[in-house]
Amino acid sequence: MNIEKFLKDSLNIEKEAWATAEAMASLAQRENTDRLIEEYAQDLTFMEGAAMKAAKMVQGLPEEDIRHVFAARYLHKMTWEETAQATLSSLSQVQRLHKKGIAWLEENYEI
Repeated sequence: MNIEKFLKDSLNIEKEAWATAEAMASLAQRENTDRLIEEYAQDLTFMEGAAMKAAKMVQGLPEEDIRHVFAARYLHKMTWEETAQATLSSLSQVQRLHKKGIAWLEENYEI
C-alpha cells in the first residue's frame, strides 16, 4: 500500500468503525456475541493504530505549511476546498503542498 492510499483510507476509518458496529449489532442477535465482540475489538484496535500512524506521519512532515495541509485534510477530515480555506491558501497551492508532502512521506515512511 502506498502512502497516499493509506492516508485516504484514514479518512474513512470512522465510517468503517460505525459500519462494523452496525453489522455486529445485527449479527449479535443470531450468533455467538463473545466471538463478535472480540472481532469488533480487534477491528477497532487496527483502525485506532492506523489513525495513530497517520497522525505521527503528519507530525513528522518537515515543513509547517505542509503539516497544516495534511492535518486539515487527513486528521480533521476536511475537503480540499475547506483545507484551502483553513490554511489560507489557494486550492492549487494546497495541491502542490500535498504533492510535496506525499513525495517526502514516500521517501521516509514504509506502509
